[in-house]
Amino acid sequence: MMAKHSRWRLIKTAPKDVGVQVLLVVGGRVRNGCWQNGADPADLGPDDEPWTPDELAGGWYVLTDYSESMLAKPTHWMPLPDPPNKR
Repeated sequence: MMAKHSRWRLIKTAPKDVGVQVLLVVGGRVRNGCWQNGADPADLGPDDEPWTPDELAGGWYVLTDYSESMLAKPTHWMPLPDPPNKR
């Protein structure tokens, strides 16, 4: 039986606690991601690319295969499952 907390929920109900990872549905795929607040323009170095409007606004980010993150537009979310019990 599926636990109550493991059902997909609309993204508008997701917690926006910075850095807390959840499962996200993005483009029909399940991805691991988290909410990030908007970037601070003061953090730009002299050789950095300017922040995009999306980066300044913040949003949902998914982890990529290259240990980086990218801005995403998820439709649903679910808490990460608990790890298996050690026996």
